[in-house]
Amino acid sequence: MSFAKKLLIALGLVAVAFSGTVAATCSSGSQSVTFVDYQGNQPTQTFCCSQDSTLLDCGESNSLTMDYSSRDGSTTAEAGKVLSGAVVYDSSAGILDSTQIAAGFFTTDRTTPSSGPASILYNAEGLLF
Repeated sequence: MSFAKKLLIALGLVAVAFSGTVAATCSSGSQSVTFVDYQGNQPTQTFCCSQDSTLLDCGESNSLTMDYSSRDGSTTAEAGKVLSGAVVYDSSAGILDSTQIAAGFFTTDRTTPSSGPASILYNAEGLLF
């Protein structure tokens, strides 16, 4: 990924570098989620994700290579960031602080789709530090 693109993402100007969400038509109980790879190694893809499944599980079941370490919310290897829409993040593991959560960060192993389409940045641990 180019330095310029990383800078745009770090500054929260992703809308300039990202063309937007293309919502998929999903069945009841699932939502359209567009996955954008912060590292730029994989193309942007949109999937229907079950509201009972984590974003990590949804991405992997659709052949995305997503960073993870523990799958229990105890590390930041699974870091992601909301670009548009909303997600449901279970912050009970306490790995992210309130400032990071307010900025839209979450961990993909503790997050499920919300009630509408969303775009997320994944493999985004580098943005936290």
